[in-house]
Amino acid sequence: MRRLRQGVLCVLLVAGVWCAASATEFEDMLHELDLLHLQDRHDEVLSGVDRVRNDRGLSDSEMAELYMRRTRAIVSEVELAYDADEMPGDEAQAQLQEAEEYAARAIELNRELADSYFWKGAAMGLRGVIRGVLRALFMARDVRELGEAALELKPDHTESHFLLAQLYDEVPGRPLSFGNNARAVSLARRAHDLHEAERRDWEVETRYDSVEIGVAERLWSRNWSERRRERRHEGLREDYAATTDPLERAYVYEGSLELEPMSDRDEARRILRNVLDRLEAVENPTRRQRNDLNAAREHAEDWGL
Repeated sequence: MRRLRQGVLCVLLVAGVWCAASATEFEDMLHELDLLHLQDRHDEVLSGVDRVRNDRGLSDSEMAELYMRRTRAIVSEVELAYDADEMPGDEAQAQLQEAEEYAARAIELNRELADSYFWKGAAMGLRGVIRGVLRALFMARDVRELGEAALELKPDHTESHFLLAQLYDEVPGRPLSFGNNARAVSLARRAHDLHEAERRDWEVETRYDSVEIGVAERLWSRNWSERRRERRHEGLREDYAATTDPLERAYVYEGSLELEPMSDRDEARRILRNVLDRLEAVENPTRRQRNDLNAAREHAEDWGL
C-alpha cells in the first residue's frame, strides 16, 4: 500500500518485456507492482509477476517477494469482486485457497517477510468468512498466529492490526474462544492511526475507507456506555504504560488515547457519518469506494443513522 513513482518499468511489465535484472532493477520492478496494486490493477500485477518469476536467476528471497505479491493480488481482487457480487462464493474460495498456497511458498523461502504472513492470514480469514466458518476455533487460531507473526516482524504493520481487530471481534469470547471486543477496538484504532500516519507521510496515497469503517464496526460491537468507557479507560491506560512489548501495547492501544465523552455507539455513528459524507461526495468512485459506500449505507440503516 505504498505510494510509489510511476516509471518505465511499469510500461515494460504491462507490455510483457522483461529480462534478467540487477538487484536495483528488481527492487524498482517490485515498486511498480506495488503501484499497480495501489490502483487495484490486480490482473496486471498477476501477469507481471508471472513474467518475472520465469527468470531462473532469481534468489529465494526474490521469489518470496513475487509470491507474496501474487497472493496479495489474488486476495485483493477476490475481496473486491465478491463484495460487489461479481464473483460466486465457490470461485472465490478456490482462488483464496490458491493464494494461501502461494503465501506458504513465500514464507518457506523467506521467513522474515511480514507481508507473507499477513496475506496468508487474510486469504484464510476471507475464505472463512465466505464459508461461514471464521468462528471455527481451528481457523481463528491459525489466522491469529499469522497476524501476530507479521506484527512480531513489523510492529507497525497496518493491515495486520486491521485483520486482528476483525478477528477478535468476530470470534466468540471465553470460554469458547479468544474473542475480546476491547482488544478489537484497540487494534482497529491502531490500524486507523497507522494508516493516517502513512497518508500524512505520503507513504500511502490511497485512502482506505474500510479502515475507518472498521473502527466504527468494532465500537458498535463493543457497545460500552459513556460511563463504562470512562471507567475502563483508566485500566487500559495503566496496562499500556505497564508494557513495552509492541503486540501487548497494540492490544491496549486505546489506553494511549484521549477519548471524547460519549458512548461507543455514538462515536460509531459519528465516524460512519463522516465516511458517508466523504464517499457520497466522490464524483467518479472506484470499485473499492463503491463497495465501502454500500457497506457504510447498510450500517447506517441498521444503526438508525
